[in-house]
Amino acid sequence: MSFRLSHLPIAAKIAAALAFLLLVSLTVMAVSWRNLRTIEETGRWDVHSREVLETLDRVVAAMLNRETGLRGYLLSGEASFLEPYRAGEADFAAALKRARSLTVDNPAQLARLDALARLEQAWTSEVAARAIRLMGEPATQAEARRLETSGAGKAAMDGLRANAAEIAASERDLLARRSGESAAAVALSRITSIAGFGVMVAAAAGSLLLLHLGIAKPIRGMTGTMGRLARQDLVAEVPGIGRHDEIGAMAEAVQVFKDGLIRARALEEE
Repeated sequence: MSFRLSHLPIAAKIAAALAFLLLVSLTVMAVSWRNLRTIEETGRWDVHSREVLETLDRVVAAMLNRETGLRGYLLSGEASFLEPYRAGEADFAAALKRARSLTVDNPAQLARLDALARLEQAWTSEVAARAIRLMGEPATQAEARRLETSGAGKAAMDGLRANAAEIAASERDLLARRSGESAAAVALSRITSIAGFGVMVAAAAGSLLLLHLGIAKPIRGMTGTMGRLARQDLVAEVPGIGRHDEIGAMAEAVQVFKDGLIRARALEEE
Protein backbone atom coordinates (compact mmCIF):
# COMPACT_ATOMS: atom_id res chain seq x y z
CA MET A 1 0.00 0.00 0.00
CA SER A 2 1.47 3.31 -1.07
CA PHE A 3 1.91 5.95 1.58
CA ARG A 4 -0.08 9.15 1.24
CA LEU A 5 0.59 12.29 3.21
CA SER A 6 -3.13 12.80 3.66
CA HIS A 7 -3.24 9.64 5.77
CA LEU A 8 -1.22 11.30 8.53
CA PRO A 9 -3.07 13.02 11.36
CA ILE A 10 -2.78 16.80 11.56
CA ALA A 11 -0.62 16.55 14.70
CA ALA A 12 1.75 14.21 12.85
CA LYS A 13 2.02 16.64 9.90
CA ILE A 14 2.90 19.52 12.22
CA ALA A 15 5.30 17.33 14.19
CA ALA A 16 7.01 16.16 10.98
CA ALA A 17 7.54 19.74 9.80
CA LEU A 18 8.96 20.82 13.16
CA ALA A 19 11.11 17.68 13.40
CA PHE A 20 12.66 18.34 10.00
CA LEU A 21 13.51 21.92 10.95
CA LEU A 22 14.98 20.67 14.22
CA LEU A 23 17.03 18.04 12.37
CA VAL A 24 18.51 20.66 10.05
CA SER A 25 19.30 22.94 12.99
CA LEU A 26 20.98 20.13 14.92
CA THR A 27 23.03 19.11 11.88
CA VAL A 28 24.30 22.65 11.34
CA MET A 29 25.02 23.01 15.05
CA ALA A 30 26.92 19.69 15.15
CA VAL A 31 29.11 20.61 12.18
CA SER A 32 29.76 24.09 13.57
CA TRP A 33 30.62 22.62 16.98
CA ARG A 34 33.07 20.17 15.43
CA ASN A 35 34.71 22.96 13.43
CA LEU A 36 34.93 25.12 16.55
CA ARG A 37 36.60 22.27 18.42
CA THR A 38 39.09 21.92 15.56
CA ILE A 39 39.88 25.64 15.64
CA GLU A 40 40.29 25.62 19.42
CA GLU A 41 42.47 22.50 19.31
CA THR A 42 44.74 23.86 16.59
CA GLY A 43 44.99 27.15 18.47
CA ARG A 44 46.04 25.34 21.63
CA TRP A 45 48.68 23.33 19.76
CA ASP A 46 49.91 26.47 18.03
CA VAL A 47 50.57 28.02 21.43
CA HIS A 48 52.33 24.79 22.43
CA SER A 49 54.58 24.81 19.34
CA ARG A 50 55.46 28.47 19.84
CA GLU A 51 56.44 27.70 23.41
CA VAL A 52 58.66 24.88 22.15
CA LEU A 53 60.32 27.30 19.72
CA GLU A 54 60.85 29.89 22.46
CA THR A 55 62.33 27.22 24.73
CA LEU A 56 64.60 26.07 21.92
CA ASP A 57 65.79 29.66 21.48
CA ARG A 58 66.71 29.65 25.17
CA VAL A 59 68.68 26.44 24.68
CA VAL A 60 70.67 27.92 21.81
CA ALA A 61 71.15 31.25 23.61
CA ALA A 62 72.49 29.41 26.67
CA MET A 63 75.05 27.61 24.53
CA LEU A 64 76.07 30.86 22.84
CA ASN A 65 76.59 32.43 26.27
CA ARG A 66 78.74 29.48 27.29
CA GLU A 67 80.77 29.69 24.09
CA THR A 68 81.20 33.44 24.48
CA GLY A 69 82.23 33.12 28.12
CA LEU A 70 84.74 30.40 27.31
CA ARG A 71 86.25 32.39 24.44
CA GLY A 72 86.54 35.48 26.61
CA TYR A 73 88.29 33.48 29.32
CA LEU A 74 90.71 31.95 26.84
CA LEU A 75 91.58 35.34 25.38
CA SER A 76 91.90 37.26 28.67
CA GLY A 77 92.78 34.60 31.18
CA GLU A 78 90.39 36.33 33.62
CA ALA A 79 88.13 33.94 35.53
CA SER A 80 85.36 36.56 35.65
CA PHE A 81 84.77 35.92 31.95
CA LEU A 82 83.49 32.47 32.87
CA GLU A 83 80.36 33.91 34.53
CA PRO A 84 78.32 33.71 31.29
CA TYR A 85 79.63 30.18 30.85
CA ARG A 86 78.43 29.12 34.31
CA ALA A 87 75.08 30.91 33.95
CA GLY A 88 74.60 29.44 30.48
CA GLU A 89 75.25 25.96 31.83
CA ALA A 90 72.35 26.27 34.28
CA ASP A 91 70.12 27.95 31.68
CA PHE A 92 70.83 25.21 29.16
CA ALA A 93 69.92 22.45 31.60
CA ALA A 94 66.65 24.18 32.59
CA ALA A 95 65.66 24.97 29.00
CA LEU A 96 66.47 21.45 27.79
CA LYS A 97 64.39 19.95 30.59
CA ARG A 98 61.48 22.22 29.68
CA ALA A 99 61.80 21.36 25.98
CA ARG A 100 61.67 17.66 26.79
CA SER A 101 58.55 18.10 28.91
CA LEU A 102 56.86 20.02 26.09
CA THR A 103 57.65 17.37 23.48
CA VAL A 104 57.06 14.29 25.62
CA ASP A 105 54.30 13.20 23.19
CA ASN A 106 56.59 13.55 20.14
CA PRO A 107 59.20 10.74 19.99
CA ALA A 108 60.95 12.26 16.97
CA GLN A 109 61.50 15.58 18.74
CA LEU A 110 62.64 13.81 21.91
CA ALA A 111 65.22 11.91 19.86
CA ARG A 112 66.49 15.19 18.39
CA LEU A 113 66.71 16.74 21.86
CA ASP A 114 68.65 13.71 23.08
CA ALA A 115 71.07 14.18 20.19
CA LEU A 116 71.38 17.86 21.08
CA ALA A 117 72.14 16.94 24.69
CA ARG A 118 74.86 14.54 23.54
CA LEU A 119 76.44 17.27 21.41
CA GLU A 120 76.41 19.62 24.40
CA GLN A 121 78.00 17.00 26.62
CA ALA A 122 80.68 16.29 24.00
CA TRP A 123 81.47 20.01 23.66
CA THR A 124 81.55 20.45 27.42
CA SER A 125 83.80 17.48 28.15
CA GLU A 126 86.05 17.52 25.11
CA VAL A 127 86.41 21.25 24.55
CA ALA A 128 85.14 23.52 27.32
CA ALA A 129 86.13 21.59 30.45
CA ARG A 130 89.47 20.63 28.92
CA ALA A 131 90.24 24.19 27.87
CA ILE A 132 89.34 25.57 31.31
CA ARG A 133 91.52 22.98 32.95
CA LEU A 134 94.46 23.79 30.71
CA MET A 135 94.00 27.52 31.31
CA GLY A 136 94.38 26.87 35.02
CA GLU A 137 98.10 26.24 34.56
CA PRO A 138 100.31 28.91 33.00
CA ALA A 139 102.37 26.25 31.26
CA THR A 140 99.37 24.86 29.37
CA GLN A 141 97.51 28.10 28.55
CA ALA A 142 98.91 28.14 25.04
CA GLU A 143 97.63 24.62 24.51
CA ALA A 144 94.18 25.69 25.75
CA ARG A 145 94.11 28.51 23.20
CA ARG A 146 95.25 26.17 20.43
CA LEU A 147 92.35 23.87 21.35
CA GLU A 148 89.96 26.73 20.77
CA THR A 149 91.53 27.74 17.47
CA SER A 150 91.71 24.15 16.23
CA GLY A 151 88.03 24.23 15.31
CA ALA A 152 86.98 21.42 17.62
CA GLY A 153 84.62 23.69 19.53
CA LYS A 154 83.21 25.21 16.34
CA ALA A 155 82.43 21.80 14.90
CA ALA A 156 80.53 20.79 18.02
CA MET A 157 78.62 24.10 18.13
CA ASP A 158 77.78 23.89 14.42
CA GLY A 159 76.36 20.42 14.96
CA LEU A 160 74.36 21.67 17.93
CA ARG A 161 72.96 24.60 15.93
CA ALA A 162 72.05 22.31 13.04
CA ASN A 163 70.24 19.97 15.42
CA ALA A 164 68.36 22.88 16.99
CA ALA A 165 67.43 24.16 13.51
CA GLU A 166 66.02 20.72 12.66
CA ILE A 167 63.89 20.74 15.81
CA ALA A 168 62.65 24.25 15.02
CA ALA A 169 61.86 23.31 11.41
CA SER A 170 59.77 20.36 12.61
CA GLU A 171 57.76 22.62 14.93
CA ARG A 172 57.25 25.18 12.16
CA ASP A 173 56.00 22.42 9.87
CA LEU A 174 53.48 21.49 12.57
CA LEU A 175 52.46 25.14 12.86
CA ALA A 176 51.92 25.39 9.11
CA ARG A 177 49.89 22.17 9.01
CA ARG A 178 47.71 23.23 11.93
CA SER A 179 47.23 26.65 10.38
CA GLY A 180 45.92 24.93 7.25
CA GLU A 181 43.60 22.74 9.31
CA SER A 182 42.29 25.78 11.18
CA ALA A 183 41.71 27.70 7.94
CA ALA A 184 39.89 24.69 6.46
CA ALA A 185 37.71 24.43 9.58
CA VAL A 186 36.85 28.14 9.37
CA ALA A 187 35.96 27.82 5.68
CA LEU A 188 33.87 24.71 6.31
CA SER A 189 32.09 26.43 9.19
CA ARG A 190 31.29 29.38 6.95
CA ILE A 191 30.00 27.14 4.17
CA THR A 192 27.99 25.07 6.65
CA SER A 193 26.38 28.18 8.13
CA ILE A 194 25.42 29.53 4.71
CA ALA A 195 24.21 26.16 3.42
CA GLY A 196 22.42 25.45 6.70
CA PHE A 197 20.63 28.80 6.51
CA GLY A 198 19.58 28.06 2.94
CA VAL A 199 18.34 24.58 3.85
CA MET A 200 16.44 25.93 6.85
CA VAL A 201 14.75 28.57 4.67
CA ALA A 202 13.85 25.90 2.12
CA ALA A 203 12.66 23.58 4.91
CA ALA A 204 10.55 26.33 6.43
CA ALA A 205 9.03 27.11 3.04
CA GLY A 206 8.39 23.41 2.43
CA SER A 207 6.82 23.03 5.86
CA LEU A 208 4.52 25.98 5.24
CA LEU A 209 3.56 24.51 1.87
CA LEU A 210 2.94 21.12 3.51
CA LEU A 211 0.72 22.67 6.18
CA HIS A 212 -1.08 24.75 3.57
CA LEU A 213 -1.78 21.83 1.24
CA GLY A 214 -2.39 19.26 3.96
CA ILE A 215 -4.41 21.33 6.45
CA ALA A 216 -5.32 24.93 5.57
CA LYS A 217 -6.49 24.37 1.99
CA PRO A 218 -8.65 21.29 2.78
CA ILE A 219 -10.25 23.09 5.74
CA ARG A 220 -11.08 26.12 3.58
CA GLY A 221 -12.57 23.77 0.98
CA MET A 222 -14.60 22.05 3.69
CA THR A 223 -15.81 25.38 5.04
CA GLY A 224 -16.91 26.47 1.55
CA THR A 225 -18.78 23.22 1.02
CA MET A 226 -20.57 23.52 4.36
CA GLY A 227 -21.60 27.07 3.42
CA ARG A 228 -23.02 25.88 0.14
CA LEU A 229 -24.92 23.09 1.87
CA ALA A 230 -26.29 25.62 4.35
CA ARG A 231 -27.65 27.51 1.35
CA GLN A 232 -29.34 24.30 0.18
CA ASP A 233 -26.86 23.76 -2.66
CA LEU A 234 -27.01 19.98 -2.48
CA VAL A 235 -24.91 19.39 -5.60
CA ALA A 236 -21.76 20.61 -3.82
CA GLU A 237 -19.08 17.95 -3.69
CA VAL A 238 -17.59 17.22 -0.26
CA PRO A 239 -13.78 17.39 -0.51
CA GLY A 240 -11.56 15.11 1.52
CA ILE A 241 -13.58 11.92 1.23
CA GLY A 242 -11.25 8.95 1.60
CA ARG A 243 -8.63 10.73 3.68
CA HIS A 244 -7.55 8.99 6.88
CA ASP A 245 -6.85 12.07 8.96
CA GLU A 246 -9.08 14.55 10.81
CA ILE A 247 -9.97 16.24 7.50
CA GLY A 248 -11.30 12.90 6.24
CA ALA A 249 -13.37 12.46 9.40
CA MET A 250 -14.84 15.95 8.94
CA ALA A 251 -15.57 15.15 5.28
CA GLU A 252 -17.45 11.99 6.23
CA ALA A 253 -19.46 13.93 8.81
CA VAL A 254 -20.32 16.60 6.24
CA GLN A 255 -21.22 13.89 3.73
CA VAL A 256 -23.65 12.40 6.29
CA PHE A 257 -25.10 15.87 6.80
CA LYS A 258 -25.43 16.31 3.02
CA ASP A 259 -27.10 12.91 2.62
CA GLY A 260 -29.53 13.86 5.39
CA LEU A 261 -30.43 17.10 3.60
CA ILE A 262 -30.97 15.21 0.37
CA ARG A 263 -33.31 12.72 2.06
CA ALA A 264 -35.18 15.54 3.82
CA ARG A 265 -35.70 17.35 0.50
CA ALA A 266 -36.93 14.13 -1.09
CA LEU A 267 -39.46 13.67 1.70
CA GLU A 268 -40.63 17.24 1.34
CA GLU A 269 -41.15 16.76 -2.39
CA GLU A 270 -43.15 13.57 -1.77
